[in-house]
Amino acid sequence: MKREVCPSKPNIGRIYDYMLGGTQNYESDRLVTERLLELFPHIRIWTNLNRCFLKFIANKWADEGITQVLDLGSGLPTQGHFNERLAHGRILFSDFDPSVVELAQELIKDQPNMRFLQADARAPEPILGEAGRFFGDDHRVGIGCIGLCYFLRDEELRELFAALHAFSAPGSQLAISNFIP
Repeated sequence: MKREVCPSKPNIGRIYDYMLGGTQNYESDRLVTERLLELFPHIRIWTNLNRCFLKFIANKWADEGITQVLDLGSGLPTQGHFNERLAHGRILFSDFDPSVVELAQELIKDQPNMRFLQADARAPEPILGEAGRFFGDDHRVGIGCIGLCYFLRDEELRELFAALHAFSAPGSQLAISNFIP
């Protein structure tokens, strides 16, 4: 069922897009971002460093022949995301936020090698079930947990990483970023 995106309600995915200089945002997102920047002036630097790390990982994986990516807590696949550097790879994006998922699905709708799943990383079984269907028997994957860990408790992270380890084949790689003030 298609949801209506509410442009008057700020959304973290679109706020992040705006901080990165993107265009997939509304005035409400920009106003919240400007207020955030007043309160935390370095947040834009952190946001850009996080995206630089994602780009570094995408380039590393492309150079090493990893062509399948399971990305958790993806946000919007806009500028500088995995889909740019690994455009011909198979990418399963996921996010918890239904409005981010709806917009993201629209952004990648013409990419048959990419899928965007609404899922909660605190319950990895449905994500890994879909990953198994999407990637088939080849579970050598790059797993992105970039900008996700600070939303989960330690116990939830332990359970998630144990499930990801059990799913992954030898040669898989995990990329994690975390913000520690």
